[in-house]
Amino acid sequence: MFLVDPAQSGKAFSAEQAQQTIDGARREPYKTAEAFYASIAGDAPVVADQVLSDVRHTDARTIVGMTEALAAFDPAAAGHCYPGDALVVQQSRNDTPHSIARIAGYRQVHIDGAGHWIQLARPNEIEKLLRRFLDDIEA
Repeated sequence: MFLVDPAQSGKAFSAEQAQQTIDGARREPYKTAEAFYASIAGDAPVVADQVLSDVRHTDARTIVGMTEALAAFDPAAAGHCYPGDALVVQQSRNDTPHSIARIAGYRQVHIDGAGHWIQLARPNEIEKLLRRFLDDIEA
């Protein structure tokens, strides 16, 4: 399994923070999503523009559902049931006790400065890591 900057556990946020975000998404889904995505987009304006454009074309119900799902996400449930090789490529700021890499004990590689959408900002680095990961599995 090759994961690129996967979501943190919903437990990374207090219940109050999570509820405020969900309430914001229900009231103003586009404003809430755009603010959140802009905050994690990183330093590549092209990536931020692409992601924010996609958000503007997303059904509001999807934004609300995604926000609720992220608040409830528990990577421990998924992480401990996968027995195979795994590599998590993420920002070092996401290497927290709430990270699936830490929870499940997966190997990690950190790529900083690219924001959440590392595969859009640094596709060549992701390709090299993926090829190396697949080569290691086949060896």
